[in-house]
Amino acid sequence: MSPEERERSRQSFIADAIEVLNRSLDYEQTLASLAWVAVPTIADWCAVDIVEGGKLQRLAVAHVDPAKVELAKELERKWPVDLEASTGVPGIIKSGRPELISEITEQMVEQGVPDLERRTALLKLGLRSYIGVPIRRGDTTIGAITLIMAESGRRYDSGDLALAVTLADRASSAIANAHVFRQVEVERDRLALLIAASPMAIALLRGPDLVFEMVNPPFEKTFGGRALRGMKQVELDPTGDSSVELRRVLQTGNAFEAKERPTTWDWDRTGVPSTRYFDVKLTPMRDAAGNVDGVLVFSTDVTDKVTARQAIEEANRAKDEFLAMLGHELRNPLAPILTALELMQLRAPESCERERTVISRQVKHVVRLVDDLLDVSRITRGNIELDREEIDVAD
Repeated sequence: MSPEERERSRQSFIADAIEVLNRSLDYEQTLASLAWVAVPTIADWCAVDIVEGGKLQRLAVAHVDPAKVELAKELERKWPVDLEASTGVPGIIKSGRPELISEITEQMVEQGVPDLERRTALLKLGLRSYIGVPIRRGDTTIGAITLIMAESGRRYDSGDLALAVTLADRASSAIANAHVFRQVEVERDRLALLIAASPMAIALLRGPDLVFEMVNPPFEKTFGGRALRGMKQVELDPTGDSSVELRRVLQTGNAFEAKERPTTWDWDRTGVPSTRYFDVKLTPMRDAAGNVDGVLVFSTDVTDKVTARQAIEEANRAKDEFLAMLGHELRNPLAPILTALELMQLRAPESCERERTVISRQVKHVVRLVDDLLDVSRITRGNIELDREEIDVAD
């Protein structure tokens, strides 16, 4: 194979590897699949190892011959890898540096593997050339990809090492993405549990179409028990009146809050709309990149509270109107009584003076009470405005 053909083969392999890495966010499964993409394009053998819980876990070992794959697994079971070793996968994990052995000689195997039985088994595999590259998650080396040439007789060079490093970097990026995705999934599951358990009506809407992704029972009960999950918000409210603030939060990333917001809808699904009142809070939700991709809705039905307050206010208005009417009705008969007392005084000043005095005093007292009652009525209805000014109390 010419250098140009070999380079094209490498680039084609990287393209295939990227496709595999992008296929799933389960990085363990993805790395295992990657081993089979490498064989036989860039290796006769490929193994992928990850450190989990302080132990080395082999995710995959690949070879075109299934019998040899089983042989490799048997060797691994019989002679587990020593994590304290300074070479091979343990050495790569410790140092974080790649390894290249272009030519594996029998002398190298004899020096590196003291156990005769194990050394004999390895020599039978006919290993000829080796590359090991680290897999990282952030700044930590968490595993390694091992590439080996054997029966094909091919040998690795610096170009192959660069290819393997690129492959490992791509795998590391895939792991980072999968790790972020898993964190998001964990947080989303935790949020779903909180939403489901909350007595408050809560819903999560995602995407530009504001699709209901999570809806708890109190929220569905508010809307007549409709199954809202997967429904677009516009399907729930074809007029679009309630989506104005939702879209504003989605576009600006600014939260929205409203108290006793009136909303008219067919709540009981009887075909007759009615108005209810809600305390509403809309909170923007962000994806792993920090972009707003949803809105979390908190809603509390305060219709009973608003209705009770309105009833109290109506009762107060009725009371004020009654007081005003009562004051006028009481004051009207007092005027003739006062007039009669004045006529009696003019016609017979000496007659029944004591009785007239008592009647006059009581009538004036009632007049003052009625005037006070009318003043209270005017004040409660806002018909009297107090003028405030500073005075000198010494005057």
